[in-house]
Amino acid sequence: MMNNEQQQRSDYLYEQHVTHLTLQGKRPGTIDGYSRALRRITHHLDKSPDTLTTNDLKRYFTQLIKTHSWSIVRIDCSGLRKLWVSYVFPYVFPDVALTTKSCPFNGTTLLSMLSACHAISGDFSTQIKM
Repeated sequence: MMNNEQQQRSDYLYEQHVTHLTLQGKRPGTIDGYSRALRRITHHLDKSPDTLTTNDLKRYFTQLIKTHSWSIVRIDCSGLRKLWVSYVFPYVFPDVALTTKSCPFNGTTLLSMLSACHAISGDFSTQIKM
C-alpha cells in the first residue's frame, strides 16, 4: 500500500495531468479516458505513476488485455504516454525535447516505460488489421 507521501505524489500527478489536458484543449471524453487510465493503473498496482517500472507496465497491460476491450487498452497507453511526455519527463529531463511523435525509445527506465506503452499500441494496430 502506498504511504502518505506516495499517495500525495500520485494525487499531485493526477491533478497536473488533468490540468495539462484541459489547458491543451482536449475534449472532455479524452480527459476522462486519460485520467481514468491513470486512476486505473495507480489503483491496480498501488504505486505512484512516476515509480512504475517496465515490468509493472507489462503486468498491468497483460491483465488489462484480458479484462478490457482493445480500445480501453489503447486509451490507457495513450493516456499514460501523454502523462509522461507532457508532464513527468520534462521535469525529470528538462533539457531534452520530447513529443509523443518523436520519443527516443531507449536508454533510461522512463523511456523504457514509454516504449512498453508504444509496443502495446503497436500490437493494437496489428490486431485491428487482422
